[in-house]
Amino acid sequence: MKHIPPSGPLVRAARALATLMKRPGRVSQLAPVSLTSDPVVLDAAHIHRYATLCGFARVDQVPMTYPQLLTFPLVMHYVTMPSFPWPAMGTVHLANAITQHRLLSAGDAVRAELHTGPLWSHDKGQVFTLALRILSEGSGDCVWEATQTLLRVGVRSPRSEEHTSELQSRET
Repeated sequence: MKHIPPSGPLVRAARALATLMKRPGRVSQLAPVSLTSDPVVLDAAHIHRYATLCGFARVDQVPMTYPQLLTFPLVMHYVTMPSFPWPAMGTVHLANAITQHRLLSAGDAVRAELHTGPLWSHDKGQVFTLALRILSEGSGDCVWEATQTLLRVGVRSPRSEEHTSELQSRET
């Protein structure tokens, strides 16, 4: 698993812009990639600002969506890596499926992980998934995980079975 050091928003933006010229041929699968972040200690003031901004009624707990912020630098690093086949710009976030295995609290030490997932075709391009996990730094237990579903718009010959969202499958 590759360790990713922290980087600021300007570095991430510059890396995203540098991918604009990527023009891959047909992509049959994503290269297997696993990334991990430095450990972080969850900060009560930051959690409170996030919860207030998002309109969560209870700000004494870590909202279930908060760990997504901890995975964002890994996602940005991945979509700007040479092994990611498409430009970062033009990739659309479609959905998250989140499972929280235990409540997180301010003061918890955690680290984030990212693993590449499968591809699906879509009438607008290529769908792919990223498996994201938050691990307790002390025990190594997975305390939160999510599957992030993204769409690379404009891929002419998308690979694999057609993507069906959970909302579409409930309607049929």
